[in-house]
Amino acid sequence: MKKSFLPQLLLLCATGMCAQVASAGPDGDAVRRRAEEEAMAVRLTYNMRREAVPVLERYMLSRETLKAKCDSLFPDNLRERMKRKVRIDRIYQDSINTVIIPSLTNKVSGENLCKALYWWEALHLDTMQYSTLMEKALELARRLHDDPHTDVWEDDIKTITTVLNEKQQRRYFHFKNALVVTQDMKKAWQRIVDAGLVEQLDSAVAMSQAFDYYHELYRIKDIYRNHGQARRRAAAELDKHKPQMLKMLDALDKKARMDEEEKKSPVVGKEFVW
Repeated sequence: MKKSFLPQLLLLCATGMCAQVASAGPDGDAVRRRAEEEAMAVRLTYNMRREAVPVLERYMLSRETLKAKCDSLFPDNLRERMKRKVRIDRIYQDSINTVIIPSLTNKVSGENLCKALYWWEALHLDTMQYSTLMEKALELARRLHDDPHTDVWEDDIKTITTVLNEKQQRRYFHFKNALVVTQDMKKAWQRIVDAGLVEQLDSAVAMSQAFDYYHELYRIKDIYRNHGQARRRAAAELDKHKPQMLKMLDALDKKARMDEEEKKSPVVGKEFVW
């Protein structure tokens, strides 16, 4: 899949530079070692797909080769030498980020963009969609690099709901919330079992309905995370279609609250009621 022009261009440059380094003697060995160390440092910090490792290594070799050239061009000018190296690092960081952003755990960009790019095959993203998501992910990565405390959720989730079609969005949120939905369903069903209500339900239908309900609930929580009123309104609308199994659990909760209130309230005998 075609991802981005700049990374491809840098890889093309890296291919030529690798040949130069290979015949550069002791200095070339030092550059290669430095590139290997830098690549390993990234691999130890972030989770990466195995097929992405060679790409990362070529980026690092290209970057370190350019930085080594600065040493020979400005041997006696520390300020100018470091200005060039800092600029090279900045230029290459986007390309390195294209390798580490697609992940379920690397927090270098928006959580949703990282996951969507990781699942691009399962989501059936086309070239344009992938490129759009990656461009936004790179932008958010730069913002987080400048200020790690920046809240990028709104831009992150908005890009997902804008770029992905409805079917892709449903699939994405199912992937993203699968674990928490499964946990909620297990807890809910165990409560039904403990309350002796299993015989009142068709288990297959009840679980299917609960599955759909919980997934929609978590999708609402994700989309409207920073919009409390809209989130409550959407959740209230969903509540109108709550499955029978979850209504039974609500009834159990209500009874438990009433029992607790009765324990805390003084008991008034019938003889005192006029």
